[in-house]
Amino acid sequence: MALWAVLLSALGLLLLSACSSETPTPTPLPPVDLIAYSGVDGHIYTIARDGTGRKRVSPETSGLVVSLLAAPPSQESEVSYSWPTWSPDATKLAFSSFRDRGSLQFEMRLFVTDIQAQSVKEVFSNPLEDTGPISYTPIIPHYTLWASSERLSFLAGVDREITFHTVNADGSDLVQEDLFRAPLYYSWSPDGTRAIVHHIEGHKLIDLSAEEHVTELPQITNSYRAPSWDPTGERYIIADDEFEGGSLVLAEADGEGKQVLIPITGDHAFHWSPDGKHIGLSELPTKPGGQSGLSLIDAETLEKQDIKTEEVFAFFWSPDSQKIAYVKENRSIPALEWWAYDLPSDEHTLLAPMRHSPDNTGLLLFFDQFAYSHGPWSPDSRYVVVAGRTIEMPRGQPSAIILLDTAGEEDPRFLAEGTLGVWSPR
Repeated sequence: MALWAVLLSALGLLLLSACSSETPTPTPLPPVDLIAYSGVDGHIYTIARDGTGRKRVSPETSGLVVSLLAAPPSQESEVSYSWPTWSPDATKLAFSSFRDRGSLQFEMRLFVTDIQAQSVKEVFSNPLEDTGPISYTPIIPHYTLWASSERLSFLAGVDREITFHTVNADGSDLVQEDLFRAPLYYSWSPDGTRAIVHHIEGHKLIDLSAEEHVTELPQITNSYRAPSWDPTGERYIIADDEFEGGSLVLAEADGEGKQVLIPITGDHAFHWSPDGKHIGLSELPTKPGGQSGLSLIDAETLEKQDIKTEEVFAFFWSPDSQKIAYVKENRSIPALEWWAYDLPSDEHTLLAPMRHSPDNTGLLLFFDQFAYSHGPWSPDSRYVVVAGRTIEMPRGQPSAIILLDTAGEEDPRFLAEGTLGVWSPR
């Protein structure tokens, strides 16, 4: 009898344990906190914020960037790697290679490296007879933007057209989507399954889960560049010329329901804050010296607050949504000044005047697109990474990777010689 009591008691404990068990909480990934950058030697590196632990992640063969930029069309150049792009989980980097073979033949490849495994995989190669990179100033062989940590999207120049592709991180399932010609700007939903594409004057929805990936959306406009998803992935913001001659419009993810946020005139750039509470908005100047301020729209009340009335060249939200790093021109130096705006205190802090590298300048010119792929912020929302020279650095000195402290407590910090830096998302 005692034995049965013991067995029943043990069985009861097992049943209780089984009933009360819950799905284990996923172990959070450890922080990465690395900066990937293009070196002046044509290689891709990662480095810590204190300048330690530098590692090369690009293949061995490379040449000086200067030889690439200076090579005449008939002369073969060295291979140069550029434009590193982090995956959302910061475990992988995508980057491009470029080589001018002469006689208008360009060798361009796209690679993905696994940071932990230290392995490199070629996932795309342009046909050698193609006409060249998608942009020459600065040279951009491909524009890359991760849809998720396992799938990458990119723009490439194929058959004399700008084309849109997706591919798995291991190089499998390469798809050329039914999208051709420029201009072409886009952003992915937070879950990486859908993208809104602003293509020429129209809009398209890419749904990776659908049998037909690309569908047409009704909105028509050419008064902005890149769409912006809200953090929930249920809505996105675009400009639309249908309402009142031009409006900022909030649309449902299926493209059906629409709500006018504010009327706008002229060309604009906008980005949702990571916490979904605000929308940053700036007018793109139509000519040099044109005025373009920076405003915030409350996502709930739709109230608009002007936070900078002077011309703003570019702006980027911090990961914690409490700050905006923005760039404005100082024509008296001349240089582009980096500033930080703190939302809680309503204070502006000058970080540093900079003379940027060609790559970093290209990023700033199209900041509303590059903010999705090449964000400058540190994961803790303290620093921004830039490439070029401070005004104190001699003009002949190579471009450098420099950290700017948005708290205003530290001087600009030199990390390494390089032409473009991008911080890991975590």
